[in-house]
This record gives sequence, structure tokens and C-alpha cells, in this order.
Amino acid sequence: MVSIDSIFSSTAKRFHAKVALKWKDKDYTFGELDSLSTRFAKALSALGVGKGDRVCIFMQNSPEFAIAHFGILKCGGVTVPLNVMYRKHELRHMINDSGASAVVTSGSNLQFVQEVMKDLKTVNAVIVTSERSPEGVKSFYRIMDGFDDAPLPSVNAEEDLAVICYTSGTTGLSKGAMLTHRNFLSNISTLAEIWELNENDKVLMALPMFHIHGLGIVVHGMAYCGYTVVLHERFDAAKVLEEIRREKCTVFMGVPTMYIKLLEEKSTFHDVSSVRLWTVGSAPMPVEAFNKFKEKFGVEILERYGMTETAPVITSNPYRGRRKPGSVGPPIPGVEITILDDDGKTLPPGEVGEIAVRGPNVMKGYWNRPVETEEAFSGGWFHTGDLGKLDVDGYLTIVGRKKEMIIASGFKVFPREVEEVIHQHPKVKEVAVVGIPDPVRGENVKAFVVLKEGEKATVEEIEEHCRRNLAAFKVPRIFEFVEAIPRTASGKALNRMLAKVKVKDLMEKSVKSIDRRTSAYEAGKYMKEANVGSLIVTDGEMPIGIVTIRDILYKVISIGSLGKDVSLSSIMSTPLVTVDAEEDIAKAAAIMRQWGVWRLPVKDGNGQIIGVLSGTDIFRAFAGRKMDVPTSF
Repeated sequence: MVSIDSIFSSTAKRFHAKVALKWKDKDYTFGELDSLSTRFAKALSALGVGKGDRVCIFMQNSPEFAIAHFGILKCGGVTVPLNVMYRKHELRHMINDSGASAVVTSGSNLQFVQEVMKDLKTVNAVIVTSERSPEGVKSFYRIMDGFDDAPLPSVNAEEDLAVICYTSGTTGLSKGAMLTHRNFLSNISTLAEIWELNENDKVLMALPMFHIHGLGIVVHGMAYCGYTVVLHERFDAAKVLEEIRREKCTVFMGVPTMYIKLLEEKSTFHDVSSVRLWTVGSAPMPVEAFNKFKEKFGVEILERYGMTETAPVITSNPYRGRRKPGSVGPPIPGVEITILDDDGKTLPPGEVGEIAVRGPNVMKGYWNRPVETEEAFSGGWFHTGDLGKLDVDGYLTIVGRKKEMIIASGFKVFPREVEEVIHQHPKVKEVAVVGIPDPVRGENVKAFVVLKEGEKATVEEIEEHCRRNLAAFKVPRIFEFVEAIPRTASGKALNRMLAKVKVKDLMEKSVKSIDRRTSAYEAGKYMKEANVGSLIVTDGEMPIGIVTIRDILYKVISIGSLGKDVSLSSIMSTPLVTVDAEEDIAKAAAIMRQWGVWRLPVKDGNGQIIGVLSGTDIFRAFAGRKMDVPTSF
């Protein structure tokens, strides 16, 4: 039976004394990794891990990660890699959802596992890779004592599960993608052919091993091709460039943020002449960064496209042949893609629709999610949720996520198109574009901009740059300068975090005030002239309350007068409850509910009132949408 573990053992037999992993000051040969993983497999079996049982790996890049992964597969188990940035909520969900019987972790991550131990329903063993293991925790190396490295017969078939890899959760609670031995082997064997990967390569690995990009391509590529991996615990641009020079690495695989940081390195000369292949994936590569990398290093990056659910590569620009900047290339051999409209009909070249895929690399489905699985495989295709278009040559261009497409005043706006334009501004380092609810337009385009180090820019100049390059309806209505874009480990922007609507996004910026001694009649007249729905009532310079046109009308009707003899002091809302401009809109809604008010004055960081937030605007903006309003704060 052909499986990942049997392929690895076969490769280790061929290249027994060859270095498989270079880790800090130690080299691990294929023979050593094979021996250690076999002994670890036997130790897991002794702990009760059997065919189909899930084992979580929760650790940073290290040789122990590879040893644990191949050991889990050798005993018939299923690896569940966990992002090392996960904490209580995520760990509890994924460990319990997968039904893991054991967790393998590092010394630095053990504390986070211990914090949720009492909530774990199926875990029988926690194994730590550090030299010391506290009571109740097993030592990674000591549990291997007494077990030899005599080869184990493979118990895995091609269609058996190899990995349950949880999606990065950019849109909500993560789902476990069920990936088989066949899924991975079909993909890496194809990549080895089209990228010409072989035993003579030396791959610098700074991608996280827990991610599908690092595990599915680099680690499994080592097992399949027999190349050497120069392993880094994490990405550091200066160290990567130095290691490439020293080790004469031939392949580097990264995500866009890594390439942007490589571009930022101050030194003018870097010897990267040994690298024959630079690949990028996991998130769209800005065309501007692609061109600048080519200008600085004299090489073209090979862009490809894939997903957790497809083990992972779907399309790739050719290694030998024309690479199109901004495109992720045609589908790899054996994989089919099509572009579908909302009714599931195939669209012609040039038309934007949802990317659907089928092939031997596509997952079995989502773990314990039959409904989501059925939805994802509608019509015999796996629906990626990504939007894209094919050109006449069959090259795919990613436009964005289907759920992230913005509808502004009825017009479709694709975030990536706007991001590409803003990224071309010479002062911009990174950008993320999202849609936020708007009571009038349905959605507004909002851009989060990270400037290059030492640069300063105004909203006006970035907006003017957009207006010169985009249709008016695509130009962001709101710009926010931020220190960093929150991203997943694979470099995807966490748009659900960015798209959280803040008070300042919906507030009415035209703020008018009026003295408390003014009559209701005069106040109403002033509101009409100023075209505002409320006024801040002041006593001298001190804001003391707020009055709305509704307050005035109710009072006037109730007493049957024009309100000329009614002062605002008797009808204004007090105390003056305010909200910070940077506060989440859900918090503002909770404040309104607590105090029974419909409008809130909005304060800036200096305590100055800069706007008014209306409950009506919140209602209109979120009509038909879900907003979780906190009950306490």
C-alpha cells in the first residue's frame, strides 16, 4: 500500500546517510529521522494510539515535529497540526472537535495545553519535547526508551486519513479538512514533476510546519523527493538571506509578507544566486511587490494557488515558461478548475465568479460537518469560496473571497483590485480592504493602510491616488492608518477582525451645539436649517445633554404649543452618555440599550465631541446582518 509513511521509509532507505534536516547546529539524516519516527510510533501504540486515532501536534518548527508526524502515520494515526498562536478557545475547540487521544507539544507551549486540560474530553496523554516533563506529562524522548527501530509494516491505504488540518478561520469557527494519503501524494508528486524538485535540492524552510503550505509541500516533499531541508524555527529576513548564502539553498517557499520583508532588508547586496526556485502562495502577491523583488534580486517569483482543503496546490505558474504577474497560473496536471456564477453555471474567460475545483488532491470533506461538506461539494465540484477569473490561456487570477466581495450602492467591488492600486503608492507597505455596513450605500469600502518605515502620508493623498486609478464607487470612503495588518500564520489578512465596525465609521460628523436656554421652537428651526437630527445642549462651554427633533416634536404635541415657551433644559436627555469613536459598534448598541437612548455623542481620544451616533443608522446598516451585542461591559 502506498502511503506517506511508506514513501518516507523508502526514501530513507535510499538516502540513509544523507542529511534530511539541518537544524541550528545539528544535522539529522534520513536514517535518523526514520529510526526515531519508528520508535515514536511504537511508543504511541503502547499508549493506546491505534488505527484512525487522532494525535495533535502543537509546537513550533523543530525536528521533533517531523518525527512526531511520521511516527503518528506509522502507527496508523492521523496528525492534527495546531497553530502555535492558538490559545484557550481555539485549542479547546480543535482538540475536542478532532477527538484527539494525545497531544504532542513543546516546552514553551505546554502551559497552554495545561490551561485547557480539564476541558479536554478524549485526551489520554500529553507528550512534551522538552528535557523535563512535569507530573502527568510524558517525555517525548523517554517514552521511546525500550523500543527498537525495526521497520513497521504500513497499515495505511491511499484513501485513509493522514491529516485533519483545521482551516485558518478567516470567516469564523475553524473546520477540520479531512486529507488522505492520496490527497497529499498526488499533489507532491505533481509538484515534484512540474517544479523539478529532486534529491539535489536544498529547501530553506521558514514556513510553519503546522500549516498546510509547510507540511503538505516542504515536509512531504522531503519525504517524497529526498531533498535536504534547512529548517528555521521562524522567519527572519536577515537570517534567511544569510542562510541562503551560507548553505547554497536552491529553493525558497514563502508567503507574500515574507517577500515584502526580504525587500525591506537594508543591505544592498545579497548572494541568492544558488536559488533556482522562489514560490509564493497562501495569500495574493501584490504585483508591485512582485516587480520590486524581480528588480532587486533579478528573479521572478513563481506564484501558485492552493487551499487547506486541496492538500494544498490547485494552480501554478510554470517553472519553465511564461509567468504572469498577478496570476496564479493554470491548474496543475490532474486538477480541473471552473468559474461558476451564483446559479452554478460555468462562466466564460474574463468573467469573475466562484472558483470550483476537482481532482485527486481534494479533501474527503469536513470532519464531523456533513452539512458543510455537502454544501462545499455542490454539483460535483468543490466550491472554494474564492472569486477569480480565467484568461484565454487558462491562467487564473484571484480576485478575492466570495464572502468579502463588497456591494457599494449596488456596485460590486473586489477588495484585491483596490488593494493592488493602493499598494502601488510609494509610501505604502501593506494594505487590506474590507466592506463595512453603511445605512445608505449598503456597504462602504474601507482601507487599512500600513506605511513604510519613516514615511508619513495623509488620507487625502492616498485617496487622490485611488481616484486617479479607480472608478469612483471603488474608492474607499474610509481610510485608517494602522501599525500592522492582523494576519493568520499563512499571511492571510484576518478580515473579520478588520471589518468590525467602529463608532467613527457610522457616526454623523456634523456636530452642532445649542445653549440650554434656547426655546424648543428655535432649536427645531435651527436643526432644520443645519440639516441635523440632534443637537448637543450646552451650559456655557460645557456639554450637559442631547436633544433630538423627535424629543421636540413629542413635547410640542403633548402640550399643544409651538414650543416657543419650552426651554431645552426640560426636554433634553441627561445625563450626557457618550461613546468613544474607536469603540466597536456592538458596544455602542449595548450602551444605547442600557441607558434607553437613541443617540450617543461621540468623543475622540482627547474627550472632545466629534460626532453623533444614531440608533437609526445602526439599524439601517445592520439590517439583515448579525451583530452580537454584549450584555455586559
